[in-house]
Amino acid sequence: MKKIFCLALVILSIECHIGTMSIYAQKEGQVIIDSLMNELPKAKKDTNHVNILTAICFYYYEINPTLGLKYGKEALELAESIHYENGKAHAYGNLACNYLNLSDYPNALKLWTKSLEIHEKLGKSQEVATTFLNMANVYESQGDYSKALELNFNALNMFEKNGGKGSAVVIGNIGYIYFTMNDNVKALEYYHRSLELYQKEGRKSGIAAMLGYMGEVYGRQSEYSKAIEYLINARNMNRELGIKLVEAYNIKTIGSVYLQIAKDTVQKNSAYILFNKKNTLARANAYIDTAIIRFREIGELNTLFRCYQQLSEIKELLGEHTAALESYKKYSNLKDSVFNNEKSKGISQTQIKYEQDKLDIQNQNELQEQKIIRNGFIVGFSIVLLFAGVFLVQRNRIKKGKHQSDELLLNILPAEVADELKNKGSASAKQFDNVTVLFTDFISFTTVSEQLTPQELVDELHSCFKGFDEIMEKYGIEKIKTIGDAYLAVCGLPQPNEKHAENVVYAAIEIKEFMENRRQTLGEKTFGIRIGLNSGSVVAGIVGVKKFAYDIWGDTVNTAARMEQNSEAGKINISEATYKIVKDKFSCEYRGEIDAKNKGMMKMYFVGKERN
Repeated sequence: MKKIFCLALVILSIECHIGTMSIYAQKEGQVIIDSLMNELPKAKKDTNHVNILTAICFYYYEINPTLGLKYGKEALELAESIHYENGKAHAYGNLACNYLNLSDYPNALKLWTKSLEIHEKLGKSQEVATTFLNMANVYESQGDYSKALELNFNALNMFEKNGGKGSAVVIGNIGYIYFTMNDNVKALEYYHRSLELYQKEGRKSGIAAMLGYMGEVYGRQSEYSKAIEYLINARNMNRELGIKLVEAYNIKTIGSVYLQIAKDTVQKNSAYILFNKKNTLARANAYIDTAIIRFREIGELNTLFRCYQQLSEIKELLGEHTAALESYKKYSNLKDSVFNNEKSKGISQTQIKYEQDKLDIQNQNELQEQKIIRNGFIVGFSIVLLFAGVFLVQRNRIKKGKHQSDELLLNILPAEVADELKNKGSASAKQFDNVTVLFTDFISFTTVSEQLTPQELVDELHSCFKGFDEIMEKYGIEKIKTIGDAYLAVCGLPQPNEKHAENVVYAAIEIKEFMENRRQTLGEKTFGIRIGLNSGSVVAGIVGVKKFAYDIWGDTVNTAARMEQNSEAGKINISEATYKIVKDKFSCEYRGEIDAKNKGMMKMYFVGKERN
């Protein structure tokens, strides 16, 4: 599970509007911005005006960071003109929020540094400590653990000097960094310290978080009994608190530990003696299955991807090779879509901690007494200080997680269809009159598959189809689906493309060359290929509610399939309809009329080289 994050500070000091501020503290996003906009014309060009502009800047950081920069710069300019140092500090900090959401880390760090200097000069210890934490998170996300630790320790020293509020959060952060650095001893040391503080404060979500983190460390150390004990306690607490995402993650981790036990070849651990291998795998299977169901319900795709990987391992160890293959296919399909770069790691854990702390804040009865509470609000009485209840880095990562979910949707649907589905909740079927359909099928699939393990087979399929995907993208072709070892794609929808046939032929040639190169390298451990093309009209739309799919139908599709079936190894077989479109662009060998299943006699052509 991912680390704990710090507050992003917003200071509001709206004089004569004390009564409305609690409303602001309970609302988010555009509603808050609208309210602040209403206050803006009423405020004189004084500190109050700066504070409102600064608050607008902050709340725009995740809605529209470009607009956030506009209002932040206005706030900074006014604060400088009236020599309002505190306002300058907060303007710098909130500008940093917006730069961070634009992934401009250098400017974010630069502005937080300026904010820090002013807060230090003014003796604002809480703001200094919180800025340390914000900066530490940036360094940690960039892999600079030494700098992240330094800033966390700086924050911890300041919190401890001011009564210790917030120390549990920072100590947990430090523990996580050590965990990331694979220093299990240090990680456990700081997790224990954080747990003790949370227990003294009665903060259940913090307790549950530390139990879960410690369970992971014990699992890493092969202390299986302890790992399961801590993780089950964490799961039970999160279930009691109603935090479904965290509970699901705990369940998944318990399954992971049981899988570790089953794979432990030493078999000297007392935990292994408690369960024989088959029963242990059955427990792992049950927990991972449950986790998959939970993550599906929640819509958490990032962790779901890893669940399928582990389920494949479990099924393989149980000797259920067909089920192992199916799980591995699901893992492979999600892998590139969800985790295509290293920065995506930890999104689900970020969401988990966000939910934990959101609930924790809801359970606090005396907000006024809490000077530093992560993801919470602090409301004063005379001059209201609103520390925005958002983990800046955390919510920024959550937004990135949403972006990646959108990317996953785009890997399933064309962009226009995805937008229609998101906006309307449905997408209508449409007819496209000028498209070219591509079908490929591997030759000797059964023979090759018998030479490979299930994982090797899926890895090879994945490598081939990944190569095809890249070729499709190059030529603006829409991949529709894979059917076993067959591959279906089409050009000319959802956006018309006058070069639909030409582009598909180019793509087919590259696919042929791609497979020929693999054959030369891998020999009998990869496949031969047949390719068939046809042009005409199709109907395209979404089918299904669960595991929905974008598909195409019509005689054009059926004919393309017949072209593939009647092709030969390493050949591109095209219909008469496609030939008429590309004959001036590519040399083609007329094959005569060939009997196609359920289609009768059809003219067919092999594609040759591009004409000069």
